[in-house]
Amino acid sequence: MPYLTLQFSDEREDLQIEVDQFSYRLFGDPNRHILLKNYDNLENVIVGAGVIEIATELFSECNSLLSITLPEGVTKIGGHAFYRCTSLVSITLPETVTTIRVGAFLGCTSLESIDLPQTLTEIGWRVFEGCTSLASITLPETLTTIEASAFYNCTSLASITLPDGVTAIGKSAFEDCTSLASITLPEGVRKIEVSAFRLCTSLASITLPAGVTAIGEYAFYACLSLVSITLPAGMTTIKNYAFYGCTSLQSVHIRAGRERVLIESLAFFDCRSLELVRVDDKHARIHSDAFLNCDSIEFVNIYDSVKVLFKTNNAQGQSQIESKYLKEEYRLHEQKKPAWKYVFPSCKEENIRWRLNFPQRFRDGFVDRPTTLAAVLSMRRSENAPQNYPQLPKEVVENVLERTE
Repeated sequence: MPYLTLQFSDEREDLQIEVDQFSYRLFGDPNRHILLKNYDNLENVIVGAGVIEIATELFSECNSLLSITLPEGVTKIGGHAFYRCTSLVSITLPETVTTIRVGAFLGCTSLESIDLPQTLTEIGWRVFEGCTSLASITLPETLTTIEASAFYNCTSLASITLPDGVTAIGKSAFEDCTSLASITLPEGVRKIEVSAFRLCTSLASITLPAGVTAIGEYAFYACLSLVSITLPAGMTTIKNYAFYGCTSLQSVHIRAGRERVLIESLAFFDCRSLELVRVDDKHARIHSDAFLNCDSIEFVNIYDSVKVLFKTNNAQGQSQIESKYLKEEYRLHEQKKPAWKYVFPSCKEENIRWRLNFPQRFRDGFVDRPTTLAAVLSMRRSENAPQNYPQLPKEVVENVLERTE
């Protein structure tokens, strides 16, 4: 018969309660619900065989709870089951557990370790939020879903490896994990949601899988230790504020894929150490303020066919987008200048490595070759080359090649 054995820190004797298999009703009396929330001086709990679920909020705010023993057969940990059990240091979940519901261990500030079973498929919303003592955790290979804020504010978490079955990093999943220095993302990840790594101030590097197509708003906001980032060829969207305030970021490399990439407004806002930007996508679109306050950009490696998007208002005062090729002039704030000057105002023109989107008749001869300024200059001097591109002095070519190869 299922039961709960309650042990106390004061002089009270152990208390055994007969329960149904879901642990939230007294056995034989369906009208008597059990709620041990904020139970005074409850120190240890033994859950008897036959219980298959730890009910929602069952041990919520039991501040004295030090340990709990769960039997084989438990399949689900209910929402907020151990919410703010601030004395709970560790817990071992049986291999039968498949689901941990919303906020199950939210605010367990003393929780240092937890053994997750290999049967677990889902970590729900805010499950480990605020577990500030949790230093490491091994996620099972069966895991497919990490929901929003799952590890939010786990300030002691230093590293984590995600299993291959995970396809998305949920909203704020690792936000404010200030000790997180490294994370391994599986090849199956396709999207990094809003604020996924926001305020991960110790994150020095991250390798994005080839299949990632989108980076959400504020995804890497204020990742102060991030030095460089290479974005995969499948990338289609870098959302607003994605790398806002990454003040140590020095270089950005955006690879080319089948779909054109869109770099949205303020995506790299206030990346004040950013020096080198390379965009391999010849059809990329970049909002004019995507690199606002990036005043250290010295070298840019980019196609002249990339378009700059400007936010304007039409005659009716409605917001609209106007686009110009990088080399086309555009009038904004009563100043008319090439579109690239709005995107990279600190960069000198001689330090831009223009990569040309050749007409079809030139592609066989030049597109498959290494795209260097020296090769471009050589092509320009040939009889069949287009004549509408200005030639650059040899010393400028050598200087830029040295910095951008």
